[in-house]
Amino acid sequence: MRALLIEDQALMAMLLEQELHALGYHHVDLADDDRTALASARVHCPDLIVVDDWLVRRPTIDAIRATWSDRPIPVLHFDTTLDPSWHGPHDIPLPIAFSRDQLCNAIERVRYGHGVTEGS
Repeated sequence: MRALLIEDQALMAMLLEQELHALGYHHVDLADDDRTALASARVHCPDLIVVDDWLVRRPTIDAIRATWSDRPIPVLHFDTTLDPSWHGPHDIPLPIAFSRDQLCNAIERVRYGHGVTEGS
């Protein structure tokens, strides 16, 4: 499985990448802005997007989803202090300060609740 992690703080990106690997995401593409995220997603379709809402806006997520319109791409939003009304039906918000358990539970909900399979 492949994840696209959009985070600009190195320590947070490293911790999230470790958790994603532990949960079976063997390929984690890292991006620290809209441009890099979109370029990465155009090359490899992510099974999951994990995004810091302060970095990426809806048009970028919409463009990624449009590139791969044949498959739903769930998005895990963290640092969701912004208006969550633009989050899509396959999206899961996390609070600003989330625990490892909350992150793991959210990823599991995405994986099993939205059709992401082990064989992806």
